[in-house]
Formats: sequence, structure tokens, C-alpha cells
Amino acid sequence: MAAAEEIIDHVSEFFVDQVLVGLSNELRLTTIALEAALDQGDVPTASRLVERHRRLAWIFRADLTNFERKAYASLSREANKAMNVNSYLGLMGHVWRPNRTAAGVMLDEVETAEPGDLEIPDSYYVLTLDADSQLLRDYCIRLVYLLEQSENHRVAIVQTPYSSFRGAPTRIERIAGATTDLQHILHQGKTFHNATFWVGAKRGDPQARAGGHRRG
Repeated sequence: MAAAEEIIDHVSEFFVDQVLVGLSNELRLTTIALEAALDQGDVPTASRLVERHRRLAWIFRADLTNFERKAYASLSREANKAMNVNSYLGLMGHVWRPNRTAAGVMLDEVETAEPGDLEIPDSYYVLTLDADSQLLRDYCIRLVYLLEQSENHRVAIVQTPYSSFRGAPTRIERIAGATTDLQHILHQGKTFHNATFWVGAKRGDPQARAGGHRRG
């Protein structure tokens, strides 16, 4: 996959090196470790093999769907992307039946799904990802681990600092990247004093227009 990926800029180069090749190296190390264990007569348990199999399945398959909140008059009409997330979260775990009214299509909650209904599956965790961001391969594992700790049982949302992609060719993108990296420093500094703040790109923020970022 890495060899077939077209590298057109520093962002796609990061994707190939850190996401595809990085994951490939991890899987290769797993193969070497399993083969060494077998040579030594150390056969993995059935549960361990199932765990490894599931990891491969989760890496190479995904179920995709889409959702457009403004298609339904009963959902928020606010012109911001936060309401996309909030509207979807409010529908999760329920079955909704579109009901055409004079005010538009409303969503009525029903108990049993029928053809044409909108069934939104529930999930214990939700990851939000902007189109200009990339996740390192162990991002979710580390965050879920923290959320699973007993001392964090009251924590509902967790976020890491994000960094700009290195090697930007233009001055405007380097400036935008610098504002992103300053937020990273602020994150770390305030976290030291248990006072981390939530970071999100605002309208007019140069990083939202000119620079992408990576989470790790």
C-alpha cells in the first residue's frame, strides 16, 4: 500500500512513513515474535490468537455510512460543524422514523426498525476527526487506556495536543503550523498544573485554512 501511494507533498509523505510503513513494521515484528515463540514451543493461547486475528480484521475492514443533519428539520440548523457531531450523538443508540410534515422531515423515535427507518448504532467510544488531521496508529489505544482507568471514571472527553506537519514548503503554512505548535506547548504546560484546556480551530484561524495537523 505504501509503494502504491502517490507522494505529492510533505503531508502524504508523513502518511506513508508514519501510518502505512509504521503499521507494517509493527505487524512484521508481531510475525517475528510469533514465529520465535513457536520455534521455542511457546504456543499462544486461543484467546491471544483471537485477539491478534481481530486486530488484523479491524485494520483492513471498516463499515462506512454517512449522515446529513440538515436533511431533517428536527435537528439543529446551526451553521457549524460542532452541531454535526452533537446531532449525531443525540441520535445514537435509537431507531428513528422519518416523518414528512409541513415544516420538513422530522425524526420520530420508534422501538422497532422498519425499511426506511434511520437506525443509529450505539458505541461506547466516539472518535471525532477533522478532514485535515491524521492519527498515529496507537492514538486510540492510548486514549482508551486512560479512559478505562478507575481514577478517570468521571472523564467523558479526552484530547491530545496536535502538531503541524513538518516540511511545509510555503511561508503561510509554516506560520499556520507555528500557531498549532504553540497550542501544543500550551497544552503540555497547563497539563503539568492539571489545567489543560480544550483546543479547537475557530473560523478565521489560519490553521483551519492553510495547515493540516497530526495527532499523536
